[in-house]
Amino acid sequence: MASLIVAIGLSGCVYRFTNLHVAAPEGIRTVAVEAVYDASREILPHELLWEELQRAIAAEGHLMLAKPSKADALLRVKIKNARFSPTGTVVKPQILTKDPAAISPTQESLPDYREFRTLTEAAELMPSTAVMIEVDVQLWHLSNRKLLFERSYVQTESFLSVRPSTSPRNNYLRENEAFRSDFARMAKSISERVVSDLLIKAS
Repeated sequence: MASLIVAIGLSGCVYRFTNLHVAAPEGIRTVAVEAVYDASREILPHELLWEELQRAIAAEGHLMLAKPSKADALLRVKIKNARFSPTGTVVKPQILTKDPAAISPTQESLPDYREFRTLTEAAELMPSTAVMIEVDVQLWHLSNRKLLFERSYVQTESFLSVRPSTSPRNNYLRENEAFRSDFARMAKSISERVVSDLLIKAS
């Protein structure tokens, strides 16, 4: 017995016991996830949140996914608000003071397109963007129409929206890819919190 206690102590693990246990809401075994309603007035890949919610429910295992016509409860999710805030130190654009000389009608070869100034090079850029989303979640009992659960979640992340080492022509594409990846992480975090809150009940 003494050797067991020593082994546990040396492992550096800490075990915490609480009076909470995980269980589905009473009478609820199946749940349908309604398509996410986006009221934020921003262009968001909200379908990622819908996918992550279903993935989190399936992975946890206490509830089963079902169609609304066969489910015990309906999970409703609304993106209430979203805000984008540029952050970081200003990135100075590549400075082109003038365009190539006027093209003569008799000129055989045209200047390279990289020699012309572009709109993206004419402005100062912030390298990062902070994103905040506020999500309202409700769980409705489909038989008696009672509201079983209601909570709001706020998640904030930042992503690298501009990379000075890359061409300005790729900034929009790279920013879009970075934001989609960042939103997927936010959706995963919110979904895991939602499922945890739905299932943890006081014993």
